[in-house]
Amino acid sequence: MSGISLSGELIRNVQKLLIDNDEQAKQPIIELQYMAAIMGIKLADLDTNDEEKSGLRDELFGFVKHVMDEQEPRSPEPAPPPPTEAFGIWKPAQS
Repeated sequence: MSGISLSGELIRNVQKLLIDNDEQAKQPIIELQYMAAIMGIKLADLDTNDEEKSGLRDELFGFVKHVMDEQEPRSPEPAPPPPTEAFGIWKPAQS
């Protein structure tokens, strides 16, 4: 896939355009459905054979997964558990 330039401004502009077209696009799942449908329509309209379209579809789905994986917050390393055993030297008091 070729490199693309994606900015927060571009994303906001696309979101605004979708919402201007349909208020329901404020809901994230509706917004995503619009973008997926647009991708499907554009792929179907390509002037190429079905095998190439299928390959492009699979490549795009892989690209979506890659971007998702890169954008998801990383879980911080869990803190080590507190020690369960005391350490040091203990001597009983002399009586």
